[in-house]
Amino acid sequence: MKRLVILSLALLIFACQNEYEEIPFIKIEQFGSYNSYVYKGDQNSKVELNEYSNLKDFYALGILENQQGVITIINSEPYVSNIGGDLKNRDQVFDQNACFFVSSVMELWTSVNVTDVFNSKENFDAFLIEKAIEQEIDPEQPFPFLLEGKVSELNWKVLGVNPNTENVDAERFLEGTLGNERVQIIGFFDKNNKNQIAEGDNQVNMNFIAKNGAISGHVVDFITSKKMVLKLPKRNF
Repeated sequence: MKRLVILSLALLIFACQNEYEEIPFIKIEQFGSYNSYVYKGDQNSKVELNEYSNLKDFYALGILENQQGVITIINSEPYVSNIGGDLKNRDQVFDQNACFFVSSVMELWTSVNVTDVFNSKENFDAFLIEKAIEQEIDPEQPFPFLLEGKVSELNWKVLGVNPNTENVDAERFLEGTLGNERVQIIGFFDKNNKNQIAEGDNQVNMNFIAKNGAISGHVVDFITSKKMVLKLPKRNF
């Protein structure tokens, strides 16, 4: 099983090795490729989630193996949404394996008010990069973030894989739209999607929870409001 670890003075072990500049207060761990799941139907297990069940201040998003669903973890609490029904029991969730998984342990966050309305994820990227630089976060390296508050609109989806073709099936999915709803979003930024954390050439992969975790899934697009707060990793030294 190959493990992709992105950390200060990190080695990126995937198809090749690359050295990253130091970001001493951020550590990201990644297994698998989001694009491999979406475009190639790769559902093979890359990591066992039970090794993370006791971690504090843990944040993650991913895809469970064999169409078990989309997993979202915010402050160590897991949420799963899938086509066949949700896994509600915490122990059941951490007993699963994931074919794609990206995570970070982050104890401290810096809060930044979202002062403008952004009508798409792409428009939000520039604001995210600007605020990351202000917090001395190098946007050339992947980093996690949170987005909380009332969203004007959020489109979400949970994809399924066609068992016959092993490709993501456009007809096998859950989807929905939320309006003026309080949400919690965990996201990971990856400039130019170098590590295939996001889909295609997107730079951000985001999952959300709403209605106290009753709804969760992958964020397709959104329109923010001025009642939202961006949270970025904070130095702990």
